[in-house]
Amino acid sequence: MYTIYYYAVLLIFELIMFTTGAVLLLLTFPFDKNRKIIHLHSFVWGMLHFWVNPYWKIHYSGMNNIKRGKPYIIICNHQSMLDICLIYELPLYFKWVSKKEAVRIPMVGQALWFHRDILINRGEGTSVKQMIKKAQAFLKDNISISIFPEGTRTKDGKIHHFKEGAFLIARLTKTAILPIVIDGTFDVMPKNSYAVKRKQTFYMKILPEITADEVAKTPVKDMAEKLYNIMLSEHKNIVPQKYPME
Repeated sequence: MYTIYYYAVLLIFELIMFTTGAVLLLLTFPFDKNRKIIHLHSFVWGMLHFWVNPYWKIHYSGMNNIKRGKPYIIICNHQSMLDICLIYELPLYFKWVSKKEAVRIPMVGQALWFHRDILINRGEGTSVKQMIKKAQAFLKDNISISIFPEGTRTKDGKIHHFKEGAFLIARLTKTAILPIVIDGTFDVMPKNSYAVKRKQTFYMKILPEITADEVAKTPVKDMAEKLYNIMLSEHKNIVPQKYPME
């Protein structure tokens, strides 16, 4: 019954936020090329997913590791669609890098277009080059780029090995990396399941940045492995029960 309640209330909010977002876009697109006003709208949209349940709590830590006005390559482990809502709570303007297939998801696809997020066809070299070019343009405007380096949602709640794309972008654009560890969203809304857990505490920990200088002098493969180990260690500290045999 709770799952039905959650989705019913959320659907009402989604329709309201989609409509208001479309109106805002029509009113602001002539002078807001980077869609910063739409981004602020998404901050509210993201929080609505948690406000509908008074039994859900969010624990933030490490916000002091964010330097305002500085662009980052934001990397975060991926547990569920709720991760996106949590990331919108960061005090940063950013664009997502997402697979092009996501545009077929109702509401989500339209939101990607609203925000001017970066869409790629995985496996296509031309698409990757275009993605890097778009990322460079946004970074020059002090707009961060957000990527899930695992490439897909976890199936067991653990952090899995990172693909190299995010770290290649950081190296090519000479941009610092901001690592973020999330937990709790998998327990509420795991992949391939529509059931929603009633009570949950979510954790979002912002780790110290990896400077642009360090990114520049570290091979891409080594940087991916380094960040994987750092974030895995932090996740084990938050939820050791998810790694009982390690």
